[in-house]
Amino acid sequence: MFRTHRIAAAAFAVFMLAAAASASADTREGYQDSTTRQQIERMDENNRANAPDSSLNIPSTSVEGTALQGWMNNLQAEEDAARAKKAAEARQQQEELRDWFAAERQRMYEREVSMAATRQHENARDRQIIAGRQAQLAAYIDTLPRDTPIGPAAYDRMIDIVAPYSELMRPLVKLAYREFPREFAVRYGFMQLSTCDGLRTQATAYPGTLYDDENVLRDKCVMAQPSAAFPYLIEARQTGSPLDVALACALMAGARGSVPSFDPGIGPHLGDALHPRVSAWLDKRVQPCVTAAPAGTALYAGMVEPLVRQVERTYGNDRNLRVNSHLLWPLLARTSWEGVDLQDAAAVRRVFDYAVTRYEEGIR
Repeated sequence: MFRTHRIAAAAFAVFMLAAAASASADTREGYQDSTTRQQIERMDENNRANAPDSSLNIPSTSVEGTALQGWMNNLQAEEDAARAKKAAEARQQQEELRDWFAAERQRMYEREVSMAATRQHENARDRQIIAGRQAQLAAYIDTLPRDTPIGPAAYDRMIDIVAPYSELMRPLVKLAYREFPREFAVRYGFMQLSTCDGLRTQATAYPGTLYDDENVLRDKCVMAQPSAAFPYLIEARQTGSPLDVALACALMAGARGSVPSFDPGIGPHLGDALHPRVSAWLDKRVQPCVTAAPAGTALYAGMVEPLVRQVERTYGNDRNLRVNSHLLWPLLARTSWEGVDLQDAAAVRRVFDYAVTRYEEGIR
C-alpha cells in the first residue's frame, strides 16, 4: 500500500510537472504572441504616421472638392457670362437693326407718298396753267385774219403767250423756224440748247425739281444740247440780223463759259475729264464771233460780255444764270427788243438786265 501510494504520488508529480510545463509553455507563447502583436501594431502606426500623402503620389482623375475645381468653376462661369453678354449684345444689335430698317422703310414709304402727292398736285397745277395758255393761244389765233398767212410777228406773239412752258414753246418755235428760218434760227437753236423733249418745264428749267424717273432722260438731253443747238446758232450767226448774230454769239460764248452746266450726273472726275474736249469743241465754233460780234460794239458791251461774265461767275449753282435754261427766253424774245436802239450799250444792257430779272423770278 505504501508502494502504491508512492507510485500514485509519483504519477501525480509527473502530471503536475507536465501541467506546469504546459502552463509555462502556454504562458510563454501568449506572452510572445502579445509582444509580437504590439510590435506589429506599433510598426503599422509608424508606417501610417510616416507614409507620404497618397493624394500627391497617386494620380487622381477627380478634382471634386479641391481648389482646382473652384478655379475651373469660376473660369467656366466667366466664360458663360461672356457668351451670354455677347449673345445679348448680338440680339440687341439685331433688334436695333430691325427697328432701323422698319423705320427706314416707313420713312421711304412716307416720302414716296408725299412725293406722289406733291407730283400729282404739281402736274394738276401745270395742266391747268397749260390749258389756260392754250385757251389764250386759241383766242389770239381767232383774232388773226383767216385769209392771211401767219407772219413772224404773229409767231412772236404766240410764243410769248405760252412762255415759259416749254411743252408749248418747242412745237411753236419749231413751226416758226420752218416757216421763217432766218428770223427764228437763233430762237430755235436756243430751244434746242435749253429744253428737253418729253420733260416738263420745271424739270428743264430747274434740275432741283427733277423726280427720280426723270434724271436719266435729262442726263441724255443735257449731254446732247450743245451739239443739237449749235448748227442753228451758227446758221443765225451767218444769216441773221445784227441782233440775232449777237444773240447767237452770246449763247455760244455763254455755253463755252459754263461747260459744267452741260454735265449729266456723272460725278466730278469724269466731268473734269470731259471738260477740255467739250471746251475745245466750243472754242472752234465760238471763234468766228470775234469778227461777227466784235468787242466794242453796243451789243457786245451791253449783252455778250455781261452774259459770259455772269455765267462764268455763277456756274455750278442751278439757281444762277445758265444759257441752257429756257427761263432766259425774254432775252431771245423779239418783243423784248422792240424800239431798242441797238447802238446804245446802256439800252441793250437794260434789256439784258430785264431778262435776267425774269429768269431769277422764274426759278424762285
